[in-house]
Amino acid sequence: MAAHCAGGSPVASPYGPKQAIPPLPADLRSLAVRALDRAMGEASESAELWADAGDDGWREQCGRLRKVLSEASL
Repeated sequence: MAAHCAGGSPVASPYGPKQAIPPLPADLRSLAVRALDRAMGEASESAELWADAGDDGWREQCGRLRKVLSEASL
């Protein structure tokens, strides 16, 4: 979703879809921001798993995605 916003870039992941995702409705951006907020929150199991793995770079990536989505929602 963020890749379709100004300042966004595609995320390369072996876990993502093989083909490009078509543009999604703009009203889903705020929902995506809320999902990122939950994933990065203190009570998040995702945050706990990333911390256990010793990878703190994921927070920075989520923060960049959140910024792009938030700015596009204005």
